[in-house]
Amino acid sequence: MAAIAADTIPCEGLHALYKDAGVYVQTVIRDDLVRRVPSRHVQDILDYHSTVEQAGRTAQKEGVKTLLLTHYVPPLQPGGEDDWRARAAAHFNGDIVLGDDLTKVMVPECLHYAESLLKIVGYKLSLIIQICGL
Repeated sequence: MAAIAADTIPCEGLHALYKDAGVYVQTVIRDDLVRRVPSRHVQDILDYHSTVEQAGRTAQKEGVKTLLLTHYVPPLQPGGEDDWRARAAAHFNGDIVLGDDLTKVMVPECLHYAESLLKIVGYKLSLIIQICGL
């Protein structure tokens, strides 16, 4: 199963969705960098976006196999990948993927679900296809 979260912070309602997921996709922020930007609008995102560390803790707590971090704020700079990954790895022992848009991750346990869903709706669901690697 794939669990996808966007602009959210950890909470019990969402944790149930992530439980034992094959992949957990989370948009993330680096709060240490966001706090340096002197803008109330930018600071506002701290209230409703998960940090890299929070995503790692959530993934570990819920038994996720792969954590896919995406839509980085501020944008991930070339050469900064190891730092973002290390921040999540400090809290999560599974695989960590830094995923730009259209990143594909193979999740074998969701292939059957995706194939069944495609038969029911009759068209390709691009997100499921991207996550399942179909």
